[in-house]
Amino acid sequence: MRIAFGRGICGQVAESGQSMVVPDVAAQANYLSCGSAVRSEVVIPIHADGEFVAQLDIDSHTRDPFSPGEVEFLQRLCARLASLWSET
Repeated sequence: MRIAFGRGICGQVAESGQSMVVPDVAAQANYLSCGSAVRSEVVIPIHADGEFVAQLDIDSHTRDPFSPGEVEFLQRLCARLASLWSET
């Protein structure tokens, strides 16, 4: 799915280049729904060679399920994906 830079949470992350954890999507005015059961979301950008190339977007059906340790793990995973992307 293509989402314009700055639009919705994914677009906001793409534009800012910063990860975003949303414990309750209902509290976000700019949330674009991907499904009625989604309650929370974490979005992590992937940069390769200084350029935004992709992002990891994980939705949850429960509120506030992402621990700081899980978010840190996902950020490290995305950093590894970025290094692999740069190698291709």
